[in-house]
Amino acid sequence: MTTAAAINKAKPTLRLKLASSPPSKPSPEPAKVVNDVVAMPTTNKQLRAKRDAFFQKQRKMKRRAEATLGTLILLFPKCFTFDRPQPLKISIDQDIRSRAANISANDLHRALRLYVGSPTYLAATIAGAVRVNLDGEPDGIVTVAQAGFAQARLKPG
Repeated sequence: MTTAAAINKAKPTLRLKLASSPPSKPSPEPAKVVNDVVAMPTTNKQLRAKRDAFFQKQRKMKRRAEATLGTLILLFPKCFTFDRPQPLKISIDQDIRSRAANISANDLHRALRLYVGSPTYLAATIAGAVRVNLDGEPDGIVTVAQAGFAQARLKPG
């Protein structure tokens, strides 16, 4: 027997048997408590309460981000402005944490996301624009790829 024939003979083949009809979907059953795990809400009232709690938490986090951003504007007025935002230095969060240790990392992250996600900031992020540090001094430039990303975020849909 040749080597190629031995290899082909040794290969297992996979054979699938197709069902004559597609399997039916199981009927949805309410979640059960297993090993002290809380069951998922099953009534409309429970679902609404869970949704409302989620959105209330989102609003609370946004208010905290806005308050933190207000603090950043007071601490670093040459860097953070709403009327004429300038692109920020890459990894500016590390500089902020070293100079304003009382701001938590989560609050800082949310505040920076709010600031750099604003339409005015995205519009200011064009290729070749100067990035600024906390003192308002130049610290890098915006690349073409970064500007393209900002413009893509500006466009709806």
